[in-house]
Amino acid sequence: MHFLDLPLELLPSILAQLLRPQHLASACLVNHTFNAFATPALYRAISVFAWQKDSKAKVVQLLDTLSNNPDVAKHVRRLEIRDFPKSTTSINIELLATSALRNCTNLRSCTWTRDGALTSEILQVLSACDALRELEINGRSAGRYDPRLLASFRQIEKLSLIMPVLDVVRQLPRLVQTATLSSLTLICKMSPLVNDALLKEIAPHLCYLQQLSLIGCPAVTYRGVFAVLRQNTIGIRSLSLEALPAKFNIVAFAAACTSASQSVVSHLRSLTLSIPSSTWLAHILSLLDPAPLEAINLYAAQNFRIQLTLDDAAYIAFWDGIVTRHAQRLQRVSVHRMLMPLSAIRKICASCLALKQLFVVVGPEDLDEFTSAVSLSRSVAEIHINFPQRSWSFVDNSSPESESGSEDSDAEAAEPEAEGPTQTEGYGAFMTPAQALALVLRFPESIQLFGCNSRVWKVQRTIRRLANSDQLGTSGELVAERELVRYDGIDIPEQFLVVRT
Repeated sequence: MHFLDLPLELLPSILAQLLRPQHLASACLVNHTFNAFATPALYRAISVFAWQKDSKAKVVQLLDTLSNNPDVAKHVRRLEIRDFPKSTTSINIELLATSALRNCTNLRSCTWTRDGALTSEILQVLSACDALRELEINGRSAGRYDPRLLASFRQIEKLSLIMPVLDVVRQLPRLVQTATLSSLTLICKMSPLVNDALLKEIAPHLCYLQQLSLIGCPAVTYRGVFAVLRQNTIGIRSLSLEALPAKFNIVAFAAACTSASQSVVSHLRSLTLSIPSSTWLAHILSLLDPAPLEAINLYAAQNFRIQLTLDDAAYIAFWDGIVTRHAQRLQRVSVHRMLMPLSAIRKICASCLALKQLFVVVGPEDLDEFTSAVSLSRSVAEIHINFPQRSWSFVDNSSPESESGSEDSDAEAAEPEAEGPTQTEGYGAFMTPAQALALVLRFPESIQLFGCNSRVWKVQRTIRRLANSDQLGTSGELVAERELVRYDGIDIPEQFLVVRT
């Protein structure tokens, strides 16, 4: 049987293995049959990031294609535009954008975050899209768009506003009254516009909220957050509180959330928290006690360096408590800007049978013991380590280096910006592929992705036949050997999205 004799029903499953857009584009050129199946897959999810080579030109080419080919644009489900040419001399970019979006009749998710790129005309087209459910935009209207148009997005379920100005913040109560939000993200970058008064005003209309993220909101206290959680009728599933003010009362927050009459975290599966002090750990443990926790993401807050030794009794007690209470469900452990006790890593890997993702800070001198601890797991699929650094600060929109170091990597990182990690045992700022492979060969068979600092590799298995060593001439045994290859996924590796500020 030839490849083209295979049933057509198998073709979508075969094409699903092609992750990179250029590979799907090549599949579109095979014949009419391949084109019919590969084209929807190629245009289903489109992303353009500022760090990609010629990103602004790519945006123009994309919009031109979608504008002039409605039969192609109808396949777009997710559109992520994080760069944008604000002006061109040869074309009307705004007209091109509205024409392209008007053809995306099945658009479900739109990200349009470039400052100054969003206009009233673009918002009007998006609000008329009946399929649209997810919207992430820059909240600095700056005379480019009318914030009152946000209230027309009645079908939105997931909303993310980045650095909203006062006029945009004022429209939020109207928007949540008309839309039934399941997810709300507000990224303020230390702006006081989002405060307790706003959260209390919108809380009654967030009854079905499943995910809440507040990032860089210094005017928010535990009272505002608790007001939203208390009026939620289905129970919050994911909570992210990042770049909190140091005065945030974690003691009162934990007590309010877990009180006998108001247990608002009984459905909480994921917590992301930046902490300004190690004294928070005991209260975080108390907060999570009634939660069916599956993922925990912790990191030291900006401008804070939490000094914890690997034998710190309070730190070890915290992880002991997490494992004791949540071992059966815990799938993800992510800790940044703080060293992770090796004894805690060992206990997590040995006890958490559902563990899939482990992202931690480990010193190069401890890699041997770390590898030994990880080998106890039978389920971990993704491991990422960061070397400790003398100063931790993070920036957005940088690209992680792949094995080949190509400029067109499909991953985006929040890469450490520092003087450089500790240089011991032959490790510099990055692991070499050979050093990484030496560790991966000692990891559990379940490993699929491995990274160090801003490098990430996919673990691939290659079937080889062992050399025949008997005297009967029988075939050698088939074995699967692990190799490290370039990460080729279309999504940013999750570990690069943990630290937001």
